[in-house]
Amino acid sequence: ARKYLLGFCWKNQQRFCPKCRARSFVKLDDGRRRCKQCGYTYHDFSRRWINLSRLSPDQWLRVVKLFELEVSARMIAKQVGLAYNTAHRAVTILRMAILAHSEDAQALLSGEIELDESYFGGKRKGKRGRGAAGKVPVFGILSRGSQVFVQVVPNCKAETLLGLTVKKVRRGSIVYTDKYKAYDSLMFCGFRHLAVDHGKYFSTGKVYINGLEGFWSFAKERLIKHHGVSRKFFPLYLKELELRYNYRQHDLFPELCRFLCDFVPDVE
Repeated sequence: ARKYLLGFCWKNQQRFCPKCRARSFVKLDDGRRRCKQCGYTYHDFSRRWINLSRLSPDQWLRVVKLFELEVSARMIAKQVGLAYNTAHRAVTILRMAILAHSEDAQALLSGEIELDESYFGGKRKGKRGRGAAGKVPVFGILSRGSQVFVQVVPNCKAETLLGLTVKKVRRGSIVYTDKYKAYDSLMFCGFRHLAVDHGKYFSTGKVYINGLEGFWSFAKERLIKHHGVSRKFFPLYLKELELRYNYRQHDLFPELCRFLCDFVPDVE
């Protein structure tokens, strides 16, 4: 288990200081290394997500596999032989690693793009959809045949949605939306904008946002089993669902191991 995880940590087994990236070190009697340049003492998992818990490599691989299979933290604790708090911390670390990776790695989306927003939250009386009280607004961008990007937003005003679109979508792309007025200015941002009127029909030829509608259903169906997620941790669950959707036809296990073995950003 340790050898498998180390394969994600060190390319060609070339160790370096995780603090200053220098490759010269002194090996200590306890197996750790001391950097000759900055004096930092480190081991193979120092400053990585995997080091934020005291689980053994064997336990980590079991946790990652069960997490991949969408097993709850309570059942992970039972099957791996851990305290519930330990298992819950482990899956939270995994979700934090997924979030960090998504913020750093995702390239600009291009081609045929769907934009839509949705609202997440518990059962509440009153208005539903746009303007519903107590709901968390989420903005989604889907590149047809490729990936989806989702993010919690403070509101669904034009300034917010257009700002994220410009940041995440390559100029010149064809963008499909519904008739929500916040999208009216897309054509002035360098995009070809086509909108479908959901009051009359769900699609007109290639003008539809069914791909994102499918993701919203995918996400909400899986969130139900958690019996409520706090606003504080909701972005972590959302990014987990984004990853699961993007890798739904691929093996997720090695990707989760790779994220777990990444360096924790901004450690100073």
